[in-house]
Amino acid sequence: MIWITLVILVLLAILIYFFWPDPPAKIYAEIKGYENNRRIRGAAHKLREKKTKTPEEYIMLGDMLRYNLGETAEEIYAEALQLAIFAEDPLAFTINDRLRPEEPLHVPATEPPRILTDPQNVHDSNVVKQMIQRYESVRGPHSGSITRVDGANRHNNQTYEDFKNFAPERTKKIIEGIEQNPCEYSHLRATDADVLRDVASRGPHVWPALVSNLNDAEDVCLTGRISQILDALTLVDEAGAAPICSVPILRKEIVEDAQNFLRSREYFEKADSASEEYIFAENEALQKYIREKYQTLCAPEIMQKLLAEIEL
Repeated sequence: MIWITLVILVLLAILIYFFWPDPPAKIYAEIKGYENNRRIRGAAHKLREKKTKTPEEYIMLGDMLRYNLGETAEEIYAEALQLAIFAEDPLAFTINDRLRPEEPLHVPATEPPRILTDPQNVHDSNVVKQMIQRYESVRGPHSGSITRVDGANRHNNQTYEDFKNFAPERTKKIIEGIEQNPCEYSHLRATDADVLRDVASRGPHVWPALVSNLNDAEDVCLTGRISQILDALTLVDEAGAAPICSVPILRKEIVEDAQNFLRSREYFEKADSASEEYIFAENEALQKYIREKYQTLCAPEIMQKLLAEIEL
């Protein structure tokens, strides 16, 4: 009798493991780029049917609809934005980024901007623009000629070949998979193999970081993989002075830096009784400081948006 009970319990555990649906948040966190499968459709359906949703759940649903299921998500983001603004939730800024990428949001928040664990951040407008800018700086003189044979890329570039010889076995297998991928990333008009060749051809000083990033990008989507390849240039090459970052991450750093800047000038102690001229001058100083420090990390229109959000 005990054995029968144990067998039944084991069978139940197996059924639960394989057939009990994961929570939408878990499925969302495991999404790779634009993939569309039964699990994602099920998670989106479950969130859509849920009567009361948090701002995070609205973002997850909107992202799955927009990036994975090919549906419009504006109404979802709009509902999320209203809810977050009413609750003074700092996620309102992230939702506004989805709904209106280049428009600032002026709302009170009860806490500093927080960053949502976001597998879709490779689609963030600033990430895409930085990828384009960075690739343009390495495309061309460092590119070898490409001959396509049976769908695979064969690069006549000695530096690139030297990099492949430098790479450990695990990374070599990842490189082989990349070279066999014919898909072109439309924003760059290049495949991930093209990007890999151009970055590796910068020279041996980028190879250790490139190997590390390739290993980290083994199971990510095309956009994420290209972002990782280009990010290998960060701090080791003149083409990568700073890491590629999303708007929410950049906003969080700017807000914290702005607060520290104003605190160092004792602005908060003086603001209540200060004249308009004083506040104007402090705002000008703050805007100049932030612009000079962060302008290389984002496109001008995104910089303008973030500056508007911290305006005094």
